[in-house]
Amino acid sequence: TNVTAVMSELPKPSGAALAKTLFGLEFAGREDTATQHGGVGKGLPIANVAESGAAAKAGLRPGLRVTRINNYEITSLEDVGLALENVKPGESVTLSLLAVEETGSFLVAQSSSVQVKAD
Repeated sequence: TNVTAVMSELPKPSGAALAKTLFGLEFAGREDTATQHGGVGKGLPIANVAESGAAAKAGLRPGLRVTRINNYEITSLEDVGLALENVKPGESVTLSLLAVEETGSFLVAQSSSVQVKAD
């Protein structure tokens, strides 16, 4: 007896799991983030950074927004999964970051990039 199984679609990689495993990063949800900070809702906000993870070593902190990983624009955890699915431990990726801070009645947005080596 032969059994043939056909997969119509491969499961998408988990962005949350890959970010946590490779870099020690956890992201906040996207709910209402576009309306926070006067509409500066670009990217995915970092919720937590593991103390001993690669992200902490690179100086990342909660509140920063990841707007790109290498050449992938980041708007969801699905985007994170696609950007990280082929990254192996020891490889470096470039994260584009956005920091938004309120200073009195002004919003100050600062963008930067950082190289992070996967654990």
